[in-house]
Amino acid sequence: MSPGDHLRLLTDLLRPGQLELGRRWVAALMLVPEAEREALVEAIEHQIIDTYGDEPASVEMKPGKPASETAHEPRP
Repeated sequence: MSPGDHLRLLTDLLRPGQLELGRRWVAALMLVPEAEREALVEAIEHQIIDTYGDEPASVEMKPGKPASETAHEPRP
């Protein structure tokens, strides 16, 4: 995913009702040793993309819509 994709998805987490989910993700990540965090995030990101979306470069975000509304359907 590009930095722009990350920013749009992070912004989506800041919407009302999503803050708690974002807080939980960050809190869980902080339990992982610092030296392992980047690799863990990359592994989780790839698993999510494999399960719910296309390759990162082809993830399409629609202006004005939260990422949750533009997400891909799970692959069959």
